[in-house]
Amino acid sequence: MSDLALEALVGPGKADHTEPPWRAQARTLGATWLAEHPMPTRRDESWRYTPVDQVISAIADVARPASTVDVTSDAIDALVGVHDGPRLVFVNGGFHPGSSQLTPLDGVDLAPLSSMTEHPDADAVQCTPEPDRLNGFTALNGLAGDDGASVRVRAGAAPTVSVHLVHVSVPEADQPIITHPASAIVIEAGAHASIIESYVAVGGAPLTNASTVIDVADHGQLTYHRVQTEPAEAVHIGYVRIRLAAHARAHARSLSIGARISRVELDVSADGDHASIDVEGLYVPNDRQQHDHVITIDHIGSHTRSNQRFKGVVDGHARGAFTGKIVVRPGTTDTEAHQANDSLVLTPHAQSDTRPWLEILADDVRCTHGATIGRLDDQSLFYLRSRGIPLAEARRILIDAFSSSITEAIEPESLRSHLSEQITKARAQGSP
Repeated sequence: MSDLALEALVGPGKADHTEPPWRAQARTLGATWLAEHPMPTRRDESWRYTPVDQVISAIADVARPASTVDVTSDAIDALVGVHDGPRLVFVNGGFHPGSSQLTPLDGVDLAPLSSMTEHPDADAVQCTPEPDRLNGFTALNGLAGDDGASVRVRAGAAPTVSVHLVHVSVPEADQPIITHPASAIVIEAGAHASIIESYVAVGGAPLTNASTVIDVADHGQLTYHRVQTEPAEAVHIGYVRIRLAAHARAHARSLSIGARISRVELDVSADGDHASIDVEGLYVPNDRQQHDHVITIDHIGSHTRSNQRFKGVVDGHARGAFTGKIVVRPGTTDTEAHQANDSLVLTPHAQSDTRPWLEILADDVRCTHGATIGRLDDQSLFYLRSRGIPLAEARRILIDAFSSSITEAIEPESLRSHLSEQITKARAQGSP
C-alpha cells in the first residue's frame, strides 16, 4: 500500500510521537504489513460476506484523530449497564477516568495501555496479533492505534466479579469519527476471570476498528463477553485473538446488536494439550444492516476440544453471515470439534449465509457441523394466536425462545438483563 493510501486511511502525523516500546513495535508492525500487503477484498474467502469496499471508503472519509470529549457516567451506565466490579472506560479512543471505576481487585492489574510506560510488565504488553495472523484492519489498528485496556489476572487469582472494558464513541459536531481501540488481556497460570468488553456510541455514525489479544496460561480459565450495541448507522470491524496454553479453558460470547456493517472475527488457537474453548454468539441485523461473524479455531495441541454455537435473527432487508473454520493440525491426537449455526429469517427479503470450513489434517478426530436456516414456525404462531396473543407478541415470544439458548446463561445477571433490553430495542427497529 502506498504512503498516500496509508495517510488517507490513518491521517497525517498519527505515528510521530515518542512512544513506549510496545506501542512503537505495534506501529512498526502495522506499517510494515500494510506496506507489503493490500487491504482485504470480498475475493478473500474469509471476507466474502463483508462489504469491505464500503468499510474502506468509510475509513478514508472519516480518518482523523478523534479528540477526547466529555460524557457523563450516567450516560455510559445507560449504554452498557451497571455491573459489579471495576470498569475501565475509553471515550473516542482516550482513557476517561471520570467514568471509570478502578476499584482494587485482588490479583488483578487493570490500567489503560497509555499508562504502561513504567509498568513492570510494559515490555510484555502485546496489543496486536502475531504477524502471520494480521489482516489489513488489524495492521491498521496497530499503526493508528488509540488507547486501550491492559488486564492481567495474576497466577491463582479468582476474582468473583467481572472486569468491564468500555469503548465509547461520541460524535463531534455531528461529524463521523473513527477509533482504533486495542486491549491486551493476560490470564496467568491457574487464574480464573470474567471479562466484559462493550462497544457503544452516543448517536451518530461512528466507525470502530478494534483489536483484542487474549492469552490464557496453563490451567487458566476465562469467560469473555464481547458486546457490540453501536447505533444503526455505525460501522464496526472487530478482531479477537485468543491463545490457549495447556489445560486452559475459555468460554467466549460475541453479541452483535447494532451497526449498519458489523464484522467480528474470533481467531482462536488451542496451542497446548488439553486446551478447550466454547464460542457462542448472536447477531440481530435488521433494515439493511449486514452482520458477519468469522470464527477460526486452530487445534495445535493434542486432546483439545472446541464447540461453536451461533444464532442469527435476520429481519427486513438485512443480511447475516457466519463462517466457522476448524483446523486440526497434522500429528495431533484426540481432537474434538463441533459447530452449529441456526438462523431465523423473518421476511422474504432477509438473507442468511452459513459456511462451515473444515481443514482436518489428522486422523484421531471427532468433528461435526450443522446449520439450519428458516422462518418462524406457522403452527407455533397459530397456537399462540389461538390463545389470544397478538401477532407481534407471538412473534416476539418465538424469537426470544430461539435466541435464549445463547443469552440465558450469561452472567452476571445484570449483563443478561441489559442485553435483553438492547435486543428488544434493536428488534423494535425491524419489521413488525
